[in-house]
Amino acid sequence: MAITGMIREPPRSAKTVQKQSGKYLFWLKGSNYFETSLPWAAINQSYFETFLPRAAINQSYFETLLPWAAINQSYFETFLPRAATNQSKNVKNTQPFNLKPMINSIVLQPLRNGEYIQFLTDTLNIVSKNNPKKLNVSAQYDALLAAKDDIEKLFKISQASLITAEIEALDKRRDDAINGISLQVQSLSYSADAILNKHGKTLSAHLALFGTSIAKENYQSETTILRNIVNDWKNKPELQEAVTALNLGNWLTELETANNDFSTAYTKRNEELATAPTEKLKELRNKANELYYKLRTRINSNLDINDGAEPWAATVNLLNQNISTYTLLQTRRAAGKGEEPTVG
Repeated sequence: MAITGMIREPPRSAKTVQKQSGKYLFWLKGSNYFETSLPWAAINQSYFETFLPRAAINQSYFETLLPWAAINQSYFETFLPRAATNQSKNVKNTQPFNLKPMINSIVLQPLRNGEYIQFLTDTLNIVSKNNPKKLNVSAQYDALLAAKDDIEKLFKISQASLITAEIEALDKRRDDAINGISLQVQSLSYSADAILNKHGKTLSAHLALFGTSIAKENYQSETTILRNIVNDWKNKPELQEAVTALNLGNWLTELETANNDFSTAYTKRNEELATAPTEKLKELRNKANELYYKLRTRINSNLDINDGAEPWAATVNLLNQNISTYTLLQTRRAAGKGEEPTVG
């Protein structure tokens, strides 16, 4: 049997037919593949016929290029040994760069809120002492200062603001005044002197109108009660006479002053609460971080532009000393060893 096309005729020897029958089957299957592929090749023949002239045109380009490459080959062969020689010289003559000191990096996130505020305060103080205008960082300084103030204000409120300590001291002061007056008036109401006894009972009766434990009232109630007592004792003739007769003028002045000072401080605290930033500390810190990095970059840039001149060099040196303190604090805290360095 004969198969036309690309399949050659199988051997006719009967002895070898059985041995090579597997190959015949492969050839038969292959004929189908080539018969299927040939039409595709015929269709694409036009593509190759179109492509070949273009290739022929470009052949001249490569024929022109090759002599140039051959000429330049000698150049590269000459250049490479020289490059290898110079490489060893460069390695031998390499000297370390004379880099200007820049502001050291510090990771701000691990700092606790109190430490963070102190770090910004220290940084701003250093820049301020070296004159932000001369350092050419006035805008960056002002922005970071404002951000630090916002953080500090919110931090104080979250930590029972510093104004609270003043309020507590003033509250105790007015409590002492009203308690002292009450005890003195009460004692004089038992006096054997008829005049002192009379005036003592007059003032005791007036104080009784406001309760027996004025000093234990809440802040707002006590403020109002004491203001009413002072106004009555200063303006009502009978009470004025009793205050004069019992020599309570200094006590009354102290009570009025302490109560007014308390009211002023308490109002200030309420205003602080009302005007405090609404953002969380974390958000404010993220904003301040960006402003700190801008200030740092600005100082570093000016230091570089001015070739390490003053006042940038001294400022960078002081800032790095400050940064090292906080970096050491973080390192010791992370290691859990030794006492933490004092900051601020």
